[in-house]
Amino acid sequence: MGNGRMNTALQAINITKKYFKDGEPKFILRDFSMEVQEGQIISILGASGCGKTTALNVIGGFEKIDSGQVLLHGEKIKAPSFSMIMVFQDSHQLFPWLDLHDNIAMPVKKRYPKKPKAFYEKKACDMLEQVGLEGYGNYYPHELSGGMRQRGAIARALASEPDLILMDEPFANVDAITRDSLQDLLLGIWKDKGLTVVFVTHDIEEALYISDRILIMGKESGKVERIAKNEWKGLRKTKEDYFDEKERIKNEIMA
Repeated sequence: MGNGRMNTALQAINITKKYFKDGEPKFILRDFSMEVQEGQIISILGASGCGKTTALNVIGGFEKIDSGQVLLHGEKIKAPSFSMIMVFQDSHQLFPWLDLHDNIAMPVKKRYPKKPKAFYEKKACDMLEQVGLEGYGNYYPHELSGGMRQRGAIARALASEPDLILMDEPFANVDAITRDSLQDLLLGIWKDKGLTVVFVTHDIEEALYISDRILIMGKESGKVERIAKNEWKGLRKTKEDYFDEKERIKNEIMA
């Protein structure tokens, strides 16, 4: 993808979300703000409990907020929609009663209900090929490995052509070799389709490998403490500078 001029896809503006415990407010997000340009992969990185998954759920319209707003192409997000699709950490997110082909075709049918059957068939087949699962369309989720199920979940997310894909630690529950291959898959599809992605992770190396920018959340602040412009996208552990940046980010997360 060329750098060119990019348009703003997503804005989260001064998001605050809290709950009350013993009459005292406890902030999950406090003045959380971020911006994502079209065609970028942005990672939200932070320690467990810092609010990054809540931020993703708020962006997707799955959780209500106390103040602030989320805008997708300038339009306020009030509820989940086909414009933003979530890929979860759980590798069992595919519907177990549908084979892989029908899992992928299902959201396409819901978004485009008046299309001919051939349209859904082609879309499912194209997505299976895109994620390297051609020939597995008639397999049910329980017949697939964890990595294959995650590939299927990515295919299903892409099939309905969302404006933005939200990914909540989607590669956390697979082995290291499979995780690397899924990261490579994501970058390959990004290059091919120009995806816009918000990716939540607690893995610094993963964030450095897949991201255009990394949003580093404070351990307890509930907001973005620093935005790191990433020079290591698509590269793995190459130079001393890489390890310096990794250590810097680690110290910021744990501060």
